[in-house]
Amino acid sequence: MFKGIEWPCTALISVGRAGSSSLTSFLGFNRAQFSVIELAVLSTRLGRIDDNKIKDEMKYLKIGIDKTAGKNEKEAWEWIEKKINIYFESND
Repeated sequence: MFKGIEWPCTALISVGRAGSSSLTSFLGFNRAQFSVIELAVLSTRLGRIDDNKIKDEMKYLKIGIDKTAGKNEKEAWEWIEKKINIYFESND
């Protein structure tokens, strides 16, 4: 009963697992990938977190990029860094 209205029976659905497979286990992110993810998160906080805090975090995260980044991580870092630098330039 719902507000005086009687609802018809709902259908019962039976489910089961047909099978599963895994190509490889997820082992986590390396240091450069972690740095890119953290910088992406920081870029969403522009204007909410103190600019100096963001700059300090960028310097720290850049260490991981300099030491362990491959081509993909460097490219992603540059995209995000450009966004952040545009923000800083327009808010000086």
